[in-house]
Amino acid sequence: MKRSEMILAGGLLAVVVGYLVGPSLLDVLTGSGKRLVARKLELKRELAQLKKLNRWKDQSLAKPEGESADRAEEQYRNWVWSLAESVGKFGELNVAPNSRGRSRRTRGFKPIQVQLTGTAKFGDVQRFLYHFYRAKLLHRVVSLRLESKSQDNDPDLEVTLLAEGLSLSYASADLSQRDSLFPQGRFASEPDEGTVVVEQAEEFPSKPGFLVRVGDQYLNVTSNEKAADSENGDKRFQWTYEAVSPEKTLAADSTVELVRVAEAMQTITLDDYKLVNPFAQYDATLIISGSKTITVGGSFKLKARVEGVRPGSAAKFELGRHPAGMSIDEQTGEISWETEKGQPAGKTTLEVLAKLEGREEKVTASPTTLEWRAAATPVVRNEPPTLEALKDEINVIAGSAVEFVASGSDPENGKLVFALASGAPAGATIDSSSGKFRWVPEAPGEFRVTVEVGDDGKPPKKASSSVTIQVSLDSAQFTVLTASVVRDGEPQAWLFDRLKNQRVILRPKSRFRYGNVEAEVVSIKGTEVVFRVGKEERPLVLGESLQKLKPVEKPYDEDPKPSNSGTSTAPSDAKATDAKPSDAKPSDAK
Repeated sequence: MKRSEMILAGGLLAVVVGYLVGPSLLDVLTGSGKRLVARKLELKRELAQLKKLNRWKDQSLAKPEGESADRAEEQYRNWVWSLAESVGKFGELNVAPNSRGRSRRTRGFKPIQVQLTGTAKFGDVQRFLYHFYRAKLLHRVVSLRLESKSQDNDPDLEVTLLAEGLSLSYASADLSQRDSLFPQGRFASEPDEGTVVVEQAEEFPSKPGFLVRVGDQYLNVTSNEKAADSENGDKRFQWTYEAVSPEKTLAADSTVELVRVAEAMQTITLDDYKLVNPFAQYDATLIISGSKTITVGGSFKLKARVEGVRPGSAAKFELGRHPAGMSIDEQTGEISWETEKGQPAGKTTLEVLAKLEGREEKVTASPTTLEWRAAATPVVRNEPPTLEALKDEINVIAGSAVEFVASGSDPENGKLVFALASGAPAGATIDSSSGKFRWVPEAPGEFRVTVEVGDDGKPPKKASSSVTIQVSLDSAQFTVLTASVVRDGEPQAWLFDRLKNQRVILRPKSRFRYGNVEAEVVSIKGTEVVFRVGKEERPLVLGESLQKLKPVEKPYDEDPKPSNSGTSTAPSDAKATDAKPSDAKPSDAK
């Protein structure tokens, strides 16, 4: 080959290489910073979610065993029974599994329901519910019915309670290895002046400062030291304790149970825990609140309410003596009356009555005097609100959420209301108060979204801003592993992008990002390629798509940080070629 031909061939080769590699190299140089910021935010969200899941793990009932949650049900039933019997002092007690709870199953957790029936005084029910909600468990009271056959202030009540706890699939393993819901031990000796020796207490905290229950007695353990082992070799501990409730005589061989207190109940005492007694007597009083003196041209905005009434007892309000044009909302008690500009100053008398459920006589209050005084009314011009401009364009993959928060302000500090203008895509929503926008597109295309914000001035005015949302298909879903080959002694994995009709070649230790899949090739062997996604290794066999490597979808954050932009990812680091799979030799790796 002549020298001039060699130079021409080399120049042509440089142009071809620049054409193929140039866009990818440019994207790496300009897009790496954005990807780093996006990845950092994603990791923060993942960390917060993992912390929440880790807390729930320790508050769960025993994890299900296949389709059955019998152990969790038995542990929860026994704990509720013991609490109602020992602490609540319930009579004629029975706690049974609820068949409705057994039939419900949700991905990741299984609800466990038990139904309690028995008799108790109102104070017993209050004490039971306080310790029930105090427990560090993922549980709740679904329903509670109290029935009384007498009209005494504190009669015996027939109690029917339905409780529900959650059995998570990733619950702590130690729950499945014991019979009780919480760790239990045994008094090996008679308590003596605030000290006692316990055994079978290896699962209790090693550091003091924890709470335990012996029957209906609660003890705060202030010291925990090792004691001499028993003759059978069982480990023993010597506790020093303080009685939280009035101290009672405790006996040897008593069962002691660890009490794990929910964080929200750490500082709440039984005296703080309020529960309405349905048999108590109440003295209702009608009160009218709000400014009773205004200037001419203004409006009276008053509110009637009834205090000292049985909680849950609804009241209906009506007007007695009142000026013409005044109105009252019979449900809320809100009273409104607007004076006319130019009318003379004056006074009037207002009377309000309230009708309570289950009571024939209406509740009244002393007549209220209302006064309006003459004053110049300034003319206020309503200026339109402002809306911060949205990003010109948002790129997103179909099936991924588009989220941003529109921000506006009003010169008069009026109330702002956000809304979407006509033509918004189906399913798109915006919170009228916060401006929080959310939409999960299902199909590719270009969509125009216009956000409007209006004030409550007179006349009301508004402003708007628009953003274009470009929705594309998930390339990872249509990119399939088609071959594993060896070229020049080097193993290669071939992917085929059906959307772009192109081949992508991967080699061991090469990192790539395709769609919203980011991974590193660990090994290429035979029909299987192993990728590292984060810290997890995942295999992909011939015929499977990159969608298998996608990270698990995170729950929607109900309170996202404000942002006026959306993000999406596109192929960047993967190498594309037009070579056909038949041009390479299949790998013989096992």
